Amino acid sequence: SSVLEIPLYLTTMDGSRSIDTTSGPQVTINPTQQPFVTMSVTLPSGSSLRLLVDTACSGLVLRPRVVEQHSLPKLSAPVVMTGAGGTAVTSGLTQLQFRVESRSFGPLQAAVQEIGALPSALDGIIGLSFLQQFAVVEMNFREGKVRFFDDQDSGADASVASSAPMKMVPRLSIYTVPVMIGSRGPVQMLVDSGASCTLVSWEGLKDLGLTKDSKAVQQVSQFGALGSDNVALDLTHRIYVSSQLQLTEGEGVSLAGGKRLAIDVGNIPVLDSMRADGVGGILGADVMMRCRGARFHFRGAREFELLLD
Repeated sequence: SSVLEIPLYLTTMDGSRSIDTTSGPQVTINPTQQPFVTMSVTLPSGSSLRLLVDTACSGLVLRPRVVEQHSLPKLSAPVVMTGAGGTAVTSGLTQLQFRVESRSFGPLQAAVQEIGALPSALDGIIGLSFLQQFAVVEMNFREGKVRFFDDQDSGADASVASSAPMKMVPRLSIYTVPVMIGSRGPVQMLVDSGASCTLVSWEGLKDLGLTKDSKAVQQVSQFGALGSDNVALDLTHRIYVSSQLQLTEGEGVSLAGGKRLAIDVGNIPVLDSMRADGVGGILGADVMMRCRGARFHFRGAREFELLLD
């Protein structure tokens, strides 16, 4: 069976920026220290694009400047897209053809949209319309590699810290897994390699058996931003976890010894919209990067695995 192996890049924010809030006035977002998982693709012209690898995005997103710079086709009037911050109007659609190593892909449809909440070095986002062309996708953070397997039995050599079946949310065609935090939960979380941090909504906090008044829940004053749609989130509370995080199977991921995990709590539009689906959180790259890697099985029994060091 064939495997594509390419470099995995970690791209960080390049400074504070102002973005719009849902209530109107702009706020300043300070850069997170947590890097974003990115990869490069090569255009037919030989130019390359640096893209966020985002398992909670159903398609492709490109910045408007990329469409202009590479003379990509303009296919339609603006469309409304669902993203991590709710819904956003895009500038329209384009198509993208590209190579990864020696293999060609596309044309794939791509939304054209500003992604100001992401590092300026990024040209766009590559989501499930590409990733699900493979049986297995493995992001190996220790080796700095992304591996794409055509065979669903491939990539089974690494030890697994914890695993869970992935459940699709049909309306959005993205995946969730059940997560136990310490001995609390489970809370159903979006598996989101494009999110730099792990979040829960107020409903998700209830799934953990906690309330705003619980001793473990601390008040903070900060804004965050998610994904492609530049919406600022008022994340008013936080919990710290210093025990472990577990999926359905396996011993879990230890958060002890200085590895404690901060989970922000607040009103998160995409989670509010998924309340009927029982989704209460977003499992971000900050959890995945505490492990050797993260592996996504997109064919057969769909499964998400966190790999042991």
